[in-house]
Amino acid sequence: ADDLQMLGDLYIAHNELPSAEQALKSAVTLHHQVHDTLGEAHDLHSLGDLYFRRNEASYAEEVLKKAVELHREAQDVSGETSDLTLLGDLYYHANQLDKAVEALERAYEL
Repeated sequence: ADDLQMLGDLYIAHNELPSAEQALKSAVTLHHQVHDTLGEAHDLHSLGDLYFRRNEASYAEEVLKKAVELHREAQDVSGETSDLTLLGDLYYHANQLDKAVEALERAYEL
């Protein structure tokens, strides 16, 4: 599952987004099956980044919110901060400025 997550990130870096999505969705499934909360959270963050790049804001928001929950559950402050920062950026680009401020303030407070 970790290899699929790394592969997905590599595909994102090379702008091969369909391949990235497939690899990351597989990684999410595998991490979930083995109860690897932190691995699943990282996968979801990468999926959120992918959807953000494809201008699929509703999908990005959905997976990033789930990533925030899982990072919080795993007590990974750095991961949660990263998720909230990306959410803030997503909201900013969607001109949802109140939500952007809220997400970024939450990230700052961590």
